[in-house]
Amino acid sequence: MAKASKLASAWISLALASLAAGGSALGQENVRTFCSGGPLCIPDTLRVVFTSGPEPTSILEVPSLAVGERVDAEIQIDVVTPGIQGFSYGVKHDTAALDLVADSVTTAGTILDPLFPGTVLDTSHFVVARAVDGGFISAVVLSLTSAPLYVLPAGTHAVCRAGYARRETGEPLDTRVAFAHREVAVPGSPPVDITLVVPPDSLQPTTLADGIIRETGGGEVECGDGIDNDEDGRVDCNDPDCQRGGACPPCDEWAFYFGPEAAAEPLDARGEGSLAVSLRCATGALGFSLGVKVEETAEGFAYSFSSGLATHPGRPVYLTITDEQAESRQPAASHTALAGGPPVAITRGAAIAEFAPQDFFSVDLDPAEGGPGFTVGYIADAAGAGSAIPATADDRNLCPATEILRLHLDEVPERFQRGDVNGDGRLNVTDVPLLLRVVLGQIPAPFDCDDALDTNDDGHANITDALPPLWYLFQRGPRLPDPFRCGIDWTDDDLTCRESSPACPDEG
Repeated sequence: MAKASKLASAWISLALASLAAGGSALGQENVRTFCSGGPLCIPDTLRVVFTSGPEPTSILEVPSLAVGERVDAEIQIDVVTPGIQGFSYGVKHDTAALDLVADSVTTAGTILDPLFPGTVLDTSHFVVARAVDGGFISAVVLSLTSAPLYVLPAGTHAVCRAGYARRETGEPLDTRVAFAHREVAVPGSPPVDITLVVPPDSLQPTTLADGIIRETGGGEVECGDGIDNDEDGRVDCNDPDCQRGGACPPCDEWAFYFGPEAAAEPLDARGEGSLAVSLRCATGALGFSLGVKVEETAEGFAYSFSSGLATHPGRPVYLTITDEQAESRQPAASHTALAGGPPVAITRGAAIAEFAPQDFFSVDLDPAEGGPGFTVGYIADAAGAGSAIPATADDRNLCPATEILRLHLDEVPERFQRGDVNGDGRLNVTDVPLLLRVVLGQIPAPFDCDDALDTNDDGHANITDALPPLWYLFQRGPRLPDPFRCGIDWTDDDLTCRESSPACPDEG
């Protein structure tokens, strides 16, 4: 009875979630590890396969596609684990590049009858397959009972079909049709999990193989020669053309980098007064921890990520990113940097500055073990405010990253809130007449920070800066440029901030 209860519970969970929502080898650019090393991981693969070309493929490369031209795709499951009785998943696409063809998402004619090879399964206990905002979802329960018992046998099985039409983008198409875990849903309903159900357990496939549609255009770009061949200011794997052509490794979904963006080459920050540490996260992130070893060399100070540093003896700080489900992700962290010195202070980067002081931010510049270097531990939502570091996304196979830390190599800039002229921690109508009187020289500023007066961040403090706060406060205009909350202005201009706002506490 207990086993039957667990079986029913597993199916009810999958059915309710779905109702509410209404082999490649690792290392290829479209293949990623989804579940690794845990008891819920099973060695199966979900795959997007395009069927429009002469041969089915997950990476469809064509010279060109006309606007509106259709590309057909099929979702396949490479089954290794016996006893799979159901599954659910989401699939997302770049809506600026592709449209889902109306009524094209269907399981009809795809799932073969496990009991009668060569025939299509005409009924299932539960089937959902429908388009949603940004993609589509599907959930199938083959069998709720033990007689007859429908399971997916070993091998490759088609389980859904969909069609895509090319949109006008103004540039060569290079886009991804990707599996989505808890990202796409019917509005007002929970997002759909990627799940393979082997009763009584809901399990996860080890591997996902996304689909890539790419227009080759017939041209070639030199990559790996250390030269900016197309003179766009980017060299080799920092050039989107090289990444687009498959000459560079794919974006890591979870990773740490030095500098403002993901890059393949080491960062040379010698001569700079500060250095960014950036993050890539496939979903929103609740926090992270990291250690960085800083070693003096003949060329400068070498920075490298390390799990060998400890704030206290025997208590190492691991390289970890915590995803929005509070699960630990082990990030790629092989990037290195060269700087003119070690950090004298570390402050929150632009992506997390607005979460202070409700977050948890701990820095150790003199770790007990593994140094010299530093460690950082961070939780975005220590006060229950619902804060999370936003997910990063791939932009035509570029690898954008978000700045989480700023390492100061000489001095720490002062902190302020843009537009908060009186320093009381609130942006309101009181600040506008005060701003005008200060910039017209009628009274001195309450604290020495010209940057706080520059509400449009154009590098000048003048009477035009009275307008953005009024638009924001009374006409639903855009919020002021960062730092919108207490933070640091990284804009390169002639304005300075020699004194922190009284409302901005020191970093800690």
